[in-house]
Amino acid sequence: MKTDTRTLQSRTGATPLKKSLPVAILLASTATAVDAAMLEEVIVTAQKREQNLQDVGVSVTAFSGNQIKEFGFTNSVDVVAQTPNLSFGTPTGEGNNVSLTLRGVGLSDFNDNNEGPVAVYVDEVY
Repeated sequence: MKTDTRTLQSRTGATPLKKSLPVAILLASTATAVDAAMLEEVIVTAQKREQNLQDVGVSVTAFSGNQIKEFGFTNSVDVVAQTPNLSFGTPTGEGNNVSLTLRGVGLSDFNDNNEGPVAVYVDEVY
């Protein structure tokens, strides 16, 4: 059985992949330059010691003061709306037992004596 193999070439003799490679390299280097210019250092203190964000083994969503003003945050529901994979609800009715779910992990037993696996700390207060 004979196999027919052909290569797609343009009038210049170059394949489309060879023609697009310089453009991809140029775009990648431009994106890297922009990212390097905007790099900011984030210090995480969740474990009672300072750590660089790149050394922390968990996902972190942080908002700067300017972002808080820009997004117009006025309460915690506004933060939930801008945080990926975080949802907020009151399954037993308004004003009762607020439930936060992060990446599908949340409370499913809503008795008053249960604590949810997702907690909120503000200025080291639970």
